[in-house]
Amino acid sequence: PYRWVLSSRLPKPLRNSRTVYEPSNSSTFEELVNSTFKIRYGDSSYANGGVGKDVVSIGGVKVIGQSFGLPTDVSQTFADDIKSDGLVGLGFSSINTVTPERQNTFFDNVAPNLDEPVFTVRLLSNGVGEYEFGTVDPQKYQGVLANVSVDSSNGFWQFDSAQYAVGGGPLHPITQAPQAIADTGTSLMMVSPEVADAYYKQVDGGLYASNANGYIFPCTSSLPTLSIAIGSGYLVTIPGSFMKWSEVGTNTTTGETGEFFLSRPSFVA
Repeated sequence: PYRWVLSSRLPKPLRNSRTVYEPSNSSTFEELVNSTFKIRYGDSSYANGGVGKDVVSIGGVKVIGQSFGLPTDVSQTFADDIKSDGLVGLGFSSINTVTPERQNTFFDNVAPNLDEPVFTVRLLSNGVGEYEFGTVDPQKYQGVLANVSVDSSNGFWQFDSAQYAVGGGPLHPITQAPQAIADTGTSLMMVSPEVADAYYKQVDGGLYASNANGYIFPCTSSLPTLSIAIGSGYLVTIPGSFMKWSEVGTNTTTGETGEFFLSRPSFVA
């Protein structure tokens, strides 16, 4: 829920030849003595270590004295992801994991000084995405914005999401997990088993594979759209072309390659 960055305090094998943040090279760095952070994510990845403060600027928006974690240990998934040098948390400060005193997130620190206390996220399937703070650019969306109330009591961007549809078919209720969390930490969509089951019943060759902990299907299969409610008056539709995730192997009987997409957790994210 707040920012941590790979630094020289991380053991060399976990840096994976990356250029990392060096606190001793910054004249504005301040150590938060006796403070630590420890965070674990939904996919079991983690980071933990000490905490410091420095000037942090993202897209020209600057915070003087922004706290962030300086991990001394991270999971192998973070070590292997050489395109990532840390994580900017945009959850609410209430779930900040710094002890003994919680720290504000970057957004909570900058919000009072922005033209509007908002940020936008533009994620592209085949290009570089972007974040903007303090404005909603009308040139970057079409139609009318939908206003959906967020329940922040658990520290997340949580909202009602109680219906779904497959392939343009009728809406069905989501009974097992009728609330969702928007989280920019992943491009995956975690859904309740009822939604995953209904979706893959509409996919030729789709079946649940316990050894993959998810559904597999032939790469040649045509995938339907998936529509999920956001709030009570808005429906977001994911094209079938975006539903393939990763190759998992070859069917020894047919020779067809399989793809794996949705696992079966009991929440939506």
